[in-house]
Amino acid sequence: MRKIHIVTGIALFVLSVVAVRMTLRVRELERQNAEVAPASAERTAVASQPKKVTPVTPPKRVTPAAPSEVQPKPVAPPVKPAPKKTSVPVAPSFSGDVKALIADARAAMERKAYDKAAESLRQALAAQTDPEGKQQIRALLAESLAATQDFDGAVAVYRDYLSAATSDQERVSGVTRMAAVLSLAKRFDEAEAVLAEPGLIGDDPAMQRAILHAKLRLWQAQPGRLDQVATELETKAATDPADRASLELLGTIYLKMQRNHDKAKPVYEKLLAQEPDNAGLQNTLIGIYKETRDFAKAREVYEQYLSAHPDEADGIRFQIAALYIQSGQGDDAVAYAEKHLNGADATAEQKEQVARIYEYSGRLDDAARTLKEAETAAQDAAKKTSLRFRQSDLLIRQQKYAEAEALVRSVLSTANLDKETKARANHELIRIYQVQGKVGELGL
Repeated sequence: MRKIHIVTGIALFVLSVVAVRMTLRVRELERQNAEVAPASAERTAVASQPKKVTPVTPPKRVTPAAPSEVQPKPVAPPVKPAPKKTSVPVAPSFSGDVKALIADARAAMERKAYDKAAESLRQALAAQTDPEGKQQIRALLAESLAATQDFDGAVAVYRDYLSAATSDQERVSGVTRMAAVLSLAKRFDEAEAVLAEPGLIGDDPAMQRAILHAKLRLWQAQPGRLDQVATELETKAATDPADRASLELLGTIYLKMQRNHDKAKPVYEKLLAQEPDNAGLQNTLIGIYKETRDFAKAREVYEQYLSAHPDEADGIRFQIAALYIQSGQGDDAVAYAEKHLNGADATAEQKEQVARIYEYSGRLDDAARTLKEAETAAQDAAKKTSLRFRQSDLLIRQQKYAEAEALVRSVLSTANLDKETKARANHELIRIYQVQGKVGELGL
């Protein structure tokens, strides 16, 4: 369970047919679709690619990195109707003349000579007979026309593209690109109408997200429009608390578009209340709580997740202890870690986690002692060596240079030491002497 707030994140939309038909500039437009992941994807994203818990940011005095975090187990997404069948894209067939015209057009577009590109593409479109090839040429032609600010011409070509479309992918690709052109022309009402045309797509979630992404970008391009939509969604959600779609879209606007964690918090709390076992929503809400410094509620959600995933207890317990540190409760963090991670049968990994909590709380002696216990409990030789280096670092920070040197030299005396470990040990020795101003006394 990791990287909750951010977004990271979620719901990438890749259309196979677009890969064939789009130029570099069109692909750039499609990549923007992934910048905003709708809240509705929270439920299904966890199943395909688990989100991760946001790593703990230790106090500035702490130099070691936090240990690897646990990932939530995938949560099965709700069952959805099967998407409509779509046609499999076929590679277009071009004659030699058409290929030459397309090559000329692409070269002209590279030079930003879009008028010349449009001329070549019109000739290619007139000569091309294969439907798939015509669609590819139309996409390039519309792009060239839009670049010359011939928006009416670009829209007309996209309408031809849509008339010839044979799949949801093609329809969504054409509609979203046409809406982008209308947005550039400041014809926002027309763009919204295009994206809202009934019967545009079926039940395919990827197609629905693509349309949503286009709407979000369109709203964002209009001053005040995103706030207006958010207000409308707030009213709808208040009128009908069961209107989950409005809540999801509202959460997306507040969290992903406006980065307003305070406004996003109550929205995601309502969403999680409706679906309390959704690990994706738990991840998101923990991230929001951390951003708003509501650490107590973040711990509550961690505990909620832990109750359903006891096999991930160690990592989650460490995260909960670290939250105490982030809220300035170092003693509580230590008490929690000692209770849950440092029992009589604690493993080397658990003791190492407890040592980090000691370290982050400023109790370096206890951290060094616990690392020594972890070294004793470790079975793997490489792990033992790693723990010795960590002990050495703590000793150096406490100015216990003689103890640190003895520990590093014990590593160097290990039989069959590999080159990498030997180089690291020598580096540590140099560091020990450097901080004392005695490098000249070091004999390697």
